[in-house]
Amino acid sequence: MTANIGTPQQKVKFQRAHMLVERKAYDKAEALFREIIEIDPKSMIGCQASVSYGELLTLTDPDAAQLVLEAAIENMEAYPNEEVLDWDRERAAQLLAALAEA
Repeated sequence: MTANIGTPQQKVKFQRAHMLVERKAYDKAEALFREIIEIDPKSMIGCQASVSYGELLTLTDPDAAQLVLEAAIENMEAYPNEEVLDWDRERAAQLLAALAEA
């Protein structure tokens, strides 16, 4: 089975969203992450965007962050051997653990 890595549109928006985070334009970044997720949350880039979006939400809405991160982990289960997602899996688990402690 070929991995669903995502559309070119998703990839461009993902890169742009991370540039916006670096510039501390969090609202615009959140909007782009949501757009990526809406296109296809189960694509690999959709999973990565969900983790990034969930991380941003930890600052403002922990309950929503938990839901987004749990969905990301569930969606990443479709790609058990994709090393590209290893960091995202670990980060999502770390964020969920931090939310549980809070």
